[in-house]
Order: sequence, then structure tokens, then C-alpha cells
Amino acid sequence: MNRKTFDALIVAITCVAMALAANSVLAQGALDSKPIPSAQVDQAAKAKADAMARALFKAWAASQFEPLSDDFTSEMKQAFPPDVQKQSYATIKANFGDFKDMQFAEAVASPAFPRYIVYRFRADFSDTPARPEVRVVLDKDNKVGGFAAMLWNPEVK
Repeated sequence: MNRKTFDALIVAITCVAMALAANSVLAQGALDSKPIPSAQVDQAAKAKADAMARALFKAWAASQFEPLSDDFTSEMKQAFPPDVQKQSYATIKANFGDFKDMQFAEAVASPAFPRYIVYRFRADFSDTPARPEVRVVLDKDNKVGGFAAMLWNPEVK
């Protein structure tokens, strides 16, 4: 499988909720997206994005695919039910291996979607040295409106 096909597969499977919850343009990375300067990143929101992603990976590693909590938007809960979570995790695991850790890379905002902030993390997985991206989108109420794991691209796509 070539990289373009692989990228498309990962994005298609893991971004279904992001596409419904935050608009398809945001799921692909809105044009005009700009990194938020480090000093201006909401640290509590960054910590929540980190904790929510880690909690998903921990639950999935334990084969726990449950309905999402109220920390997720209603659109995300509808689009990411347990069976979709299970499929997404299987694809992530098959392509990257087991989740090990992640570090914050940047937060990105788009004037076209002022209600959302994209938190990007560089992740470590057992089967790849590539350090894929784990992306968590929070809405203005700090609810998770999108989640994805994909190959890292310096530009938000």
C-alpha cells in the first residue's frame, strides 16, 4: 500500500466523527489554519485533549469499546459508537502498533471555524518509528468534537 492510499485509509476510518462533528473542511484541516503561539495555548484545554486521547487508547487496549462520555460532543458520540471505535482501533493498531506515548506538538486554529481548536500530538507506537499524529479537536466548551490518528504532516491537512 502506498503512502497516499495509507493516509486516505487512516483518515477515512478515524476521522468519521471529526467530519460530522466539526465539518468536513475542519476534518481535512481548514485552509488558513494557523498554529497558536505557545504562550497563548489554553493549558487546561491542552491537558484535557491529552487526557482524552490517552483514555481512549487505554480503554481500547483493554478491549473496552464503550459509548462516549459527556466529555464528547453529541455529534461525536453519534458518529463514533463502540463498533466504529473498535474498527478505528484495529486499523490504527494494524498500521502503527500499540500506542505507547505522545507529546504535544501544537494547537491550531482556523478563522473559518472559530469554535474549534485542533490539538496535535506526536505519538509513539510500537511498530513504527515515524511518530504519527494524534489529533484531538475541542469545541468552545472543551468537548471533544474530533479524534484521529494519522501519519504526521507538518501542515494541517
